[in-house]
Amino acid sequence: MRLAAISAAVSLWWVIGCEKEDSARQEPDRPASCPQSRKVQPPLARVAPEHRTLEYWLVRNEAYGSLDDALLSPDGVERHNRALQQPVDHKPLGQADLLAPIDLEALRAQVDERVAHMKAKLDAGELVDERGRSLDSDSMAMFDAPEALDLVADWRVVEKPTALRCGPRDGGLYYQPIDLDFDRNRCSTMREGELVQLLARWTNGMYLARTPYALGWVATDRLSGPLGRDEAKAKLARGTPQPFTRRAVLTEAFSMLGEPYGWGGKGGGYDCSRYLLDVFARFGIDLPRHSARQAIAGTFSVDVSAVEDSNEKRLLLEAAAHRGIVLLQFPGHIMLYLGVTDNGAPMAIHAFSEFLTPCEGTDLETINRVDRVAVSDLTLGAGSTRRDFLARITRMTVLGRPPGPA
Repeated sequence: MRLAAISAAVSLWWVIGCEKEDSARQEPDRPASCPQSRKVQPPLARVAPEHRTLEYWLVRNEAYGSLDDALLSPDGVERHNRALQQPVDHKPLGQADLLAPIDLEALRAQVDERVAHMKAKLDAGELVDERGRSLDSDSMAMFDAPEALDLVADWRVVEKPTALRCGPRDGGLYYQPIDLDFDRNRCSTMREGELVQLLARWTNGMYLARTPYALGWVATDRLSGPLGRDEAKAKLARGTPQPFTRRAVLTEAFSMLGEPYGWGGKGGGYDCSRYLLDVFARFGIDLPRHSARQAIAGTFSVDVSAVEDSNEKRLLLEAAAHRGIVLLQFPGHIMLYLGVTDNGAPMAIHAFSEFLTPCEGTDLETINRVDRVAVSDLTLGAGSTRRDFLARITRMTVLGRPPGPA
């Protein structure tokens, strides 16, 4: 097995989805007009009903090029996936080959790193259970790596959605204050029909396991019996992907509009990176699972962290859109750029949980829970301590034509 594929999955355990930031603090005497949090329903601020339709954005995207010309040919997609296997910071960007041999030494080193990191957070009281309590001694002992891994070598099919745990505990772990929607021990959710490879038995009956996009621990009660290698190979086979065109990408992206948000895939929902992973999978493009890695997994990307002028950033966005499909990333989050409205407002479609708005006449803020795949204006969050989305963007990533003249 490729060493770096395991390394990437392990070292990113705590941010595999979209990062939830520190929320506004609970204040004792909030005015009624400034609740601690509230649910908001689409359309969001400055998003007109037409902005939530595929047809509107197909028309707007005609300005960037033909809607039906392939941005990457089938051979181009294959080359792109091969390129994603090249290491970046000693880790490949692409997904793991579940049929490749396992490098035991590399696996052991990465597992030791993972459980040591988690145990340190547990010892420090940074991670607690759903009741806010530290784990008991028996549960903590599960984070002591055994002297030797009890290796297995079989593949299973997920029969019911189940959590792929970041650590060897079949239960949630949380930061304080506890928000049960954000389980830090849920690296991803394995969906029905997915193939998972069991790598080693753990002392509590769980298994160290991997999917193509993540490594973790799993209970086997929702998995099939063992599959042979030929059965696993057949399960991994996929049909002919769709042509990678602007029209097709937008169509797939809007097919999931309104789907619920779920950190790590909780409840069958999408976090930001799983949403994009699934959209691009339909074109045979094997994006990484984590948003920061997705942001460097394009044809090319541009670091815009030093660009403070919003007009300059908008111009860069538009220039990028002429090259292909554009992803917009800031730490902990990633979005698919849609383009600009008739009034020149840049917008994106993405799976996200929340944004902040300042309360008039006070220094308090309200957490606005969206919790779905939604279209948003990039000025969302303006005036808050987090700033608006446009100001926070640090990288623009293009999948399509390489940089050059328009």
